[in-house]
Amino acid sequence: MYRMNFSKYLTKISIGFLFLFFSFNYGFAGDSNGHIIITVTQIKIESGLLRISIFDSKDGFPNKYKRALKFINLKIESPEMKIILPDVPFGEYAIAILHDENNNEKMDTNFLRMPKEGYGVSNNVRGTFGPPKFENAKFPVKQDSVFLLIEMAY
Repeated sequence: MYRMNFSKYLTKISIGFLFLFFSFNYGFAGDSNGHIIITVTQIKIESGLLRISIFDSKDGFPNKYKRALKFINLKIESPEMKIILPDVPFGEYAIAILHDENNNEKMDTNFLRMPKEGYGVSNNVRGTFGPPKFENAKFPVKQDSVFLLIEMAY
């Protein structure tokens, strides 16, 4: 009986050491997440929200933020803002930013379907005869920190 309890105790200790060993190795072998640090410039009006969407595929890019991998809404505080997106898995992404002046959660356009609200896209890509393409806006996240400068267009 004493021997059985001792073997259970050793099993628990062995599992604990294995857990610590793998945690240590994976923790220091290199994280597979990075941070995206975005500086958004040329924000014209200090009203409304900035809607920032990060896409990992062309599906929904740039206008359908609900299809984005992640999206956040921020109150505009100044004509230039710094935004940090933490713990983004390594991969390729494109970012779309909408200055939603009237908080209706969509890009307002005129009768020619030209934007009436400000927008910005990673790599500062502008669309010709339509919205920017994911392929032109994508960038890699393969290190601890990625710095982007996105200029808003109105």
